[in-house]
Amino acid sequence: MTHPAQALVEATIAGIESADTDSIESAILHHQSLTKPVGSLGRLEELGATLCGIQRQVPPTVERVHVVIFAADHGIT
Repeated sequence: MTHPAQALVEATIAGIESADTDSIESAILHHQSLTKPVGSLGRLEELGATLCGIQRQVPPTVERVHVVIFAADHGIT
């Protein structure tokens, strides 16, 4: 007998699709057309393009934004 939580996890995993490569490519081309040095936003450009691929649209939409700040003094960066 399958536990309800296991069934939910399996159904969720089955519903995951791979990112849309056309949307990612469109986002990259859009980033390259902006008036800024190519790649100047670093990892943020890559994350934005990935988000476009996941949402299958350019530009992506973000309805609720959260900012999380971590700080520590234990020497690990």
